[in-house]
Amino acid sequence: MTTDKPRWIALLAYTALRILIFAGVWLLLSLLTPLRGLWSLSLAILVSGAISIFALNRQRDAVSVGVSGFFTRLNDRIDVSTRAEDDDESDETQPGGER
Repeated sequence: MTTDKPRWIALLAYTALRILIFAGVWLLLSLLTPLRGLWSLSLAILVSGAISIFALNRQRDAVSVGVSGFFTRLNDRIDVSTRAEDDDESDETQPGGER
């Protein structure tokens, strides 16, 4: 389970960087433009999203590896459980299903 720790750190780092970029853009928009309220927030979301596409490419790749690995392991466990359940059902339906 020690290999999961860097994946969670990558997710937390990516999330923190996204929030920092958003907050920085929002602060700049609020201070340097006449935009306020919902307009400022909306534009900050769009601009920070565009910035993060280019600036956080490496972090996003690290997070995607961790997330895809998590869901792959989850799907594998579901498949194993389903096969075990199917085996149990086939044993019950056959006459003399006891081993």
